[in-house]
Amino acid sequence: MAVLNGIGKSATNRKILKYLTVFGGVESLTIICSVVRTKLVALYIGVTGVGLLGLFTNAVELLSTFTQMGLRMSAVKEISSAGIECRASVIRAVIKLSYYLSVFALLVSVICAPLMSYISFGNCGYTWAFLLLSVVVVCNLVTASRSAILQALARLKSIARASVISMVLALGISIPLIVYLRIDAIVPMIMVYSVVNMCVFVCQRTKMPESGYGKGMTVADASGIAKKILRLGAYLMISSFVTWLASYLVLSYMNYAGGSELMGYYQSGYTLTVRYAGIVFTAMSMEYFPRLAACEGRGDFRMYVMVRHQSIFTIIIVSVLACAMMVLAPWVVGLFYSNDFESIVPLVILASPGLLLRGVSWCMAFMILAKGDGRVFLVTELVSAILCLILNVIGYSVWGIAGIGASFTIWYVLYALIIERVVTVRYGFSWGKKLIQCFILAVMSVTIVCAVTFMLMA
Repeated sequence: MAVLNGIGKSATNRKILKYLTVFGGVESLTIICSVVRTKLVALYIGVTGVGLLGLFTNAVELLSTFTQMGLRMSAVKEISSAGIECRASVIRAVIKLSYYLSVFALLVSVICAPLMSYISFGNCGYTWAFLLLSVVVVCNLVTASRSAILQALARLKSIARASVISMVLALGISIPLIVYLRIDAIVPMIMVYSVVNMCVFVCQRTKMPESGYGKGMTVADASGIAKKILRLGAYLMISSFVTWLASYLVLSYMNYAGGSELMGYYQSGYTLTVRYAGIVFTAMSMEYFPRLAACEGRGDFRMYVMVRHQSIFTIIIVSVLACAMMVLAPWVVGLFYSNDFESIVPLVILASPGLLLRGVSWCMAFMILAKGDGRVFLVTELVSAILCLILNVIGYSVWGIAGIGASFTIWYVLYALIIERVVTVRYGFSWGKKLIQCFILAVMSVTIVCAVTFMLMA
């Protein structure tokens, strides 16, 4: 039995590492394409173009977050947890729901266009731009639904292939637009990315069970499935909005406390330690979440074993990443930015240990989503957002830019403790001896590297 378990874990590790490599590469390519696009805009259009690109992109993301109603994650959960005989019907319901939400997204985007223009520019002169961007909101919703279906069915290679093809095609089409249309290319360029992405994902054929696909599913059945998806999705949507609001308030405080320069340093440090390092978590979640959600209703023990195994694997990967980030911090900052950003090196060093706690809490937090416990997930995310805001303010007030890095680590320590209490008390989860040993060893290693690196950099 022990041999079989070892083989199973070895096979699972290989599978996790395989998709981590694939989707890590995809996420890295996404960042590279984004950097190329931004540099082209800066070169041919200037600062105004970069500002407009960021403003319109953020507006689209805000509208997409609201109108998608958490469809991306909630659909993955429902499809993965459904039995083989019911899965086709759930997929059918997801597709129908995406059509209704697309109409909703279009109406909301059109109605809000004058308001978005006024909030962004102080007048309604850009209403036409936001009306055109309503197409982007709809395309993003359709893409999210198709991507969720592929992810739930473990068609991860199809997702990776579609992502790469759409990024390369969109960038290729955008280059002549930027060169010849200059500032008038901003809105068409955003539209090109979303339309191409949607078309490529829709063209991904998914082989589904013939039996039961759309047959015998009444309106009441479809409505029941849609309600479950929307119920969890509503909590996910609110939690995403809360996270976005907390990030906005932190940036506003940094701007108030130290001006645009401090705000730029904060955003740069946050991007390096949270967004870029988060590539690892995004890549692993593509395979981990559907696998975990499939355990729902089939015994908690199997889910607990899976969480422990994923946690150990994540700890090993992330502890190495955190140590590398700390040791190579000056080089990494110079690579992604320039020597002018040298002052954020202490921030990166002190924030990197938090990645380890973020990884552990990430593995456990997915258990809340896998169980469809949307209300609990919302509460934990709300507490996390409040902690992020308070700790960043205190950290900067006490220790300047380095204090922001320390606040990140403290934030994830507290968040990990909260998540651990929730899954232990509410679901009866226990860490297990191997996970505890691995975690203690990783914490000691990361702490020593952090202390030595910070003293040498001081």
